[in-house]
Amino acid sequence: MTKKRYDRPAMSVNVAEFAAANFPDPNRKVLFTGMGGESTEVGKESFDLARVTDHWDKTEQLIKDYNANLNTLDEDYKNITPVHIAVVRAYHIEATRTKSGLIIAPKIPMKEMTQNGIGIRQTIDSPWAFSRKCVVVAVPEHVTHIKAGDIVEINRRCVLAEKPSVDTPAHLAHGFTLSDWYDFEAPTDISNKHFGYLAVDPINDITLIIKKS
Repeated sequence: MTKKRYDRPAMSVNVAEFAAANFPDPNRKVLFTGMGGESTEVGKESFDLARVTDHWDKTEQLIKDYNANLNTLDEDYKNITPVHIAVVRAYHIEATRTKSGLIIAPKIPMKEMTQNGIGIRQTIDSPWAFSRKCVVVAVPEHVTHIKAGDIVEINRRCVLAEKPSVDTPAHLAHGFTLSDWYDFEAPTDISNKHFGYLAVDPINDITLIIKKS
């Protein structure tokens, strides 16, 4: 019995070539050529680390300046009188450096919920890297145990954000801004005058007083 002969198509791609083109390996190595001409295989995680390090190199001084000037209260926020909540401004967590100069960026976990909002899809980094250490900005008239300028520590839930679903922005439930900030969410830009403010319960959310003003 004679087998039928089929002509090969003008262009043929083997399985390996097709897979490489259409389903790239996320862990593939990239060939990196150094200044001296030497070639080294570098994984994706190295580029992620370089990107994070570059970000913290640029923002490190901004964070230090923000924290150093936190006691200088903004007049617009200082002059408000809350009815039942206390307004505080959180310190920003600073990155740490190893002896070799490598920056270790702080990570605040944030849950990203599934589309139906029932389960957790993944845990990612929060855009608000706030410390629990805060400066008191304004309190209700009936509150006497804390006052503007005091350094306090707040409950951890106050600094944790959540992403309600994949296609919605991150939400900081205790975030606070004055009415001239028009976005629904608190700003993530440290240079923004509205950055860092939180609305907390003066009794249940203030866990301790670090320093009186």
